[in-house]
Amino acid sequence: MDNEWHYDRTSGKLYYRPPNGVHPDAQQVEFRRRTWIVKALASNLTFRNIDFFGGQVWLEGNNNVLDNVSILYGTHFAFRQKQTISGIAVFQAGITGVYLRGNNFTVSNSTIAYSAASAMSIVGNNNTVDNCLIHDFGYMGGSVSAAYFKGSGNKLTHSTLFKSGRDIVDVDRMR
Repeated sequence: MDNEWHYDRTSGKLYYRPPNGVHPDAQQVEFRRRTWIVKALASNLTFRNIDFFGGQVWLEGNNNVLDNVSILYGTHFAFRQKQTISGIAVFQAGITGVYLRGNNFTVSNSTIAYSAASAMSIVGNNNTVDNCLIHDFGYMGGSVSAAYFKGSGNKLTHSTLFKSGRDIVDVDRMR
């Protein structure tokens, strides 16, 4: 099929078929090279006007801000392996495009798209997602969502979420 790829583990070769018979040399072909684009355990960080491509964003701390960022192809995988991250049972470590753990995070005016599993997981209290576009995620299947919240006082406002392999929003309140 056009615009599809296949990796042959035996030969170690990656095969790609461009759309409409276009020769691959006539296209820009991009792929993920690392797991994490950002992995920080810190507070009071601000990421503004940045485009992230082909890797996950992992932030643990308090009062962190993602404003006007684009996170595309945060995660992709071709198999599932059950693991636990910070007390959450997931398949394959780091399968969310954005993982935020802490309190008082703000994600605003941003786009998060194209993730094999969940687009965003937020664990903590009083976090806000506002005016964001979150789409095309969960295409590998499983228990995934555009926005997963675990905690209290979290808000999702004025945002558009669509094209899910399963759930759009999943709220798991701490007891």
